[in-house]
Amino acid sequence: LYSAKESASVYSSAMSSISDPESLLVHKKSLDDMITTLSGLGKVHSLRGEERTAVRYYEEKSSLQAIVMSIDEQISISAAGCLGSPAAFFGESHANFISEINEDVKALDELFRGISFRPGKATDAPEDANSRTPKSDDDRCDSDVKSTGERSTQSDESAPSRKQKMGKTDVHRRRRVRSSYDKSPKECALPPMRQVRKHSSGVSLKDDNDLTDAMDSYRSILDSHSGTKNFDWHEKKFTEFSRRCKAIQSGDCDIQNSQQYQRREWHLTLEIYEASLSAQKEVSHAAFPSGTNRKRTASDFNHDAHTGIASTLIAMGGIYYKLNDVAEELKKYSEALAVYQDTLGRDHPHVAGTMKNIGMVLAERGELDAAMEKFTEALQIYKAVNNGKDGPCCDIASALSCMGNVQNRRGELDEALKYYNEALTIYKSVSSRARELGGRSRLALQEVASTLKIMGMVYTKRGELDKAMSSFQDAIDIMRQNFSEQGSGAVVTSILARIGGIFCKMGKLDEAMSHYQEAYDLATRTFGTTDHPEVAQVLHYIGGIHQKRGNLEKAKSCYENAAKILQSTLGHDDPTVASTLVCIGGIHYREKDLDRALSYYNDALRLNRAAFGTKHPDVIPIMKSIAAIHTKKENFDKAIEISTEVLDIKCADLGGMHPEVASAHKSIGNVHYKRGDLACAEREYRQAFYIYKQTLGDDHDSTKSAQAIVGQICKEHVEIRAQASSSNNVFFKRAPKGYECL
Repeated sequence: LYSAKESASVYSSAMSSISDPESLLVHKKSLDDMITTLSGLGKVHSLRGEERTAVRYYEEKSSLQAIVMSIDEQISISAAGCLGSPAAFFGESHANFISEINEDVKALDELFRGISFRPGKATDAPEDANSRTPKSDDDRCDSDVKSTGERSTQSDESAPSRKQKMGKTDVHRRRRVRSSYDKSPKECALPPMRQVRKHSSGVSLKDDNDLTDAMDSYRSILDSHSGTKNFDWHEKKFTEFSRRCKAIQSGDCDIQNSQQYQRREWHLTLEIYEASLSAQKEVSHAAFPSGTNRKRTASDFNHDAHTGIASTLIAMGGIYYKLNDVAEELKKYSEALAVYQDTLGRDHPHVAGTMKNIGMVLAERGELDAAMEKFTEALQIYKAVNNGKDGPCCDIASALSCMGNVQNRRGELDEALKYYNEALTIYKSVSSRARELGGRSRLALQEVASTLKIMGMVYTKRGELDKAMSSFQDAIDIMRQNFSEQGSGAVVTSILARIGGIFCKMGKLDEAMSHYQEAYDLATRTFGTTDHPEVAQVLHYIGGIHQKRGNLEKAKSCYENAAKILQSTLGHDDPTVASTLVCIGGIHYREKDLDRALSYYNDALRLNRAAFGTKHPDVIPIMKSIAAIHTKKENFDKAIEISTEVLDIKCADLGGMHPEVASAHKSIGNVHYKRGDLACAEREYRQAFYIYKQTLGDDHDSTKSAQAIVGQICKEHVEIRAQASSSNNVFFKRAPKGYECL
């Protein structure tokens, strides 16, 4: 075996002379075999206690892995292999790692939603079965634990009846059951297990109590303020809403399980909240009602009226989130923040919680700097409120997790791990303190598991697969030891799928398939159906294994079934299905069906751009793939148009001097070269070389490769001119040596 430096040198020089994707794949296979051998030798020496020797083998392994990544990049850039390679979805090809990014974003969003006011979507887990058992006195206190920072207008199954008046606390009651205990430190921002409302027929609806919560809220407002000016009008509206609710809920069960039903219910829910908001605003401007308890002052009344308005605005933001209307969601949270700040002051936990909601929306839109500012400000408020006097505070941990999520999305993995570790320490302290006081904090345990899961994802990105496996297994153990299968199933399903992904990265496809199959079986038991988004996601993974094995028909079947489930449960306009459409398009590309491939890629791009704009991690790679297809079809003008749009987006986001901008220039150069326009190609390559040199330095591989390409194109250009002087029929088509390196 060569030393790391020798092997890197030999293979780097060898790769520069290879342009055929099939040849590159052969060399990649030989390197993979060497990596497996080096890994085995390292483990043997490590078991013997020969750490220095083991480290040397691991270093050589890392060096070869870097070369393999370079080969993958070459394959992804070349027009013949940039789409639909066997590595699709598993992150080994630049153009096809979209789904892996999407999964990371999805997991971050899950963590975001868990620590926000915002209700989760229909893919959350059902309520833990243990929480349905009869409660002891401690358990009753447990479920009444109040959050210092995050409240929601949504109600749980133990919510007051419609005739029960909403007091100061009830206005902010949570949608989901809180199962901690009353003696623990303040447990804010912990994501409890999901409640799923059951239809009278026993079938669980994908939506939960949005409509019922809105009606309860409206009824409580009317019962509490029956003397308001427009009370009779609101009573008529309430009667009308009751009739419309019954009409929806009395429909066919299949309709109730469809996206059409969900969207009808959500839009009706928004109408009810609008009427509630109108009533609350009337109350806030009304005189202090006579007959009110003497202990309550006009100031108390005004305070409750305004916090109720903010609470309703937050609930409306949660519904807009489910409808994927990011602009309206952000607007409602911003309005709620203004009300809270005017009513409670700037240093209040409700203000901090609303700031986190806004930060989460900004992060999902790709506005990471603005999101980080909101999370930092929320953290400062939580620290000021807690001040260490009440022990470890989960509000602080939740803010730290949000900051870790931003750094994770930025690719600053060391910083992300630092924030996650701080949050994990706090959550563990909450759980330990609960045990010391004779209780058990299920919510803190659940947050420990969630944080371990996200840390496992980060370790996977860093290539530290052993640490990733350890984090994932610890999370599974916590969930299985403390929750029923029904309560832990959704989380464990997700982690099993990630472990399967690690085995796939290691090339152990049988182990990967085993974990995916276990995840599929658990998901169908947990949700009681195969028609569920989480089941669809596991099907997507299984399709990836078939694709990696070369079973394209089986892979396409899995992807298509996954897409159908996602579209039937989430709707045809939900961006979750986009990554699956990309994989289907990639298979069509490999089958030389460019028109169908282009159709799927365009659908995926439409969904992501409509939902997230241009800054989402999925958008640019899909645009590059579409440009590559147009290049393959020799639609060069369209390819240049799309590639130029990518360049404009990158320049607007990153400025003109950034390596990703250089990459966009070279992509345009690639298209010009394919059409035979050497002058334009040289111009774009020179610009890429200049940016690489300024941002990465003369010695960086990207700079050297760009310089070599510019030199080679100049040489080819001179040769063509010389040939043109003797013949006017020369048509330049062959790619210059080293072209794929760009």
